[in-house]
Formats: sequence, C-alpha cells, structure tokens
Amino acid sequence: MTDVNSIISALKNIRAPGVIDELELQETVRQALDDAKIEYKKEARIDKGCRVDFFIDGIVLEVKARIRPSSVLKKQLSKYASCQCVKELILVSNERASVPGIIMGKKVHVLLLKSLWGISV
Repeated sequence: MTDVNSIISALKNIRAPGVIDELELQETVRQALDDAKIEYKKEARIDKGCRVDFFIDGIVLEVKARIRPSSVLKKQLSKYASCQCVKELILVSNERASVPGIIMGKKVHVLLLKSLWGISV
C-alpha cells in the first residue's frame, strides 16, 4: 500500500516548465508516478459524478495547471473528501492555491511545483 509521503516524494522530482496546460501537467505527474513505480488509477470514478485525476490507495491526487477561485476549488475538493473511499487529498499545481489543510476531516496536501525550482511566487 502506497502512503502519501511516498507519493509526495515522487512528485517532488517534477521540474515542470512555468507555462504548461493541464493535460501536459497530468502527463508529467503520470510519468513521475510511473518512475517511482507507484500504482494508480487515472481518471478514476470514486463515486457517482465524482472523477479524480489520479487515485492511489485511498488518496486523491488532483492536478490543476490554473487555480480556480478558492471557493470553487474547495467545493471540488470537498466533493472528493465526502467519498468514504478517500483518506487524504493531494493538490498539485503550478499556481499557489488557498485551500484548508483539512477538509471534512481529511488532510489536504498542496504541492506547488514552482517551489520545487526554488521559486515560489
């Protein structure tokens, strides 16, 4: 079983260019997971009307190239967190995201890719 720290460790190897669309960013994340030999379900349906970018042993990994308004993003993550099969959430983005550290009792990890370059704007 894969834990959240292993996933985050694999994702910290990503060096994505500053301008990248969501599909390219998802492909970059997929490659990092594959390189780390982490098994995942891509575009996984975790509940009715609830499809996530990646699902790994109860962990939702959501990829956002562009951050939506925080209220919209929080609503989306809350929908995922409401699913019983979800234990934790990881948000990967090129842009700073303002989301709570815990949603519906489930920890939310935010990985800002720009900060992996030593740049955090």
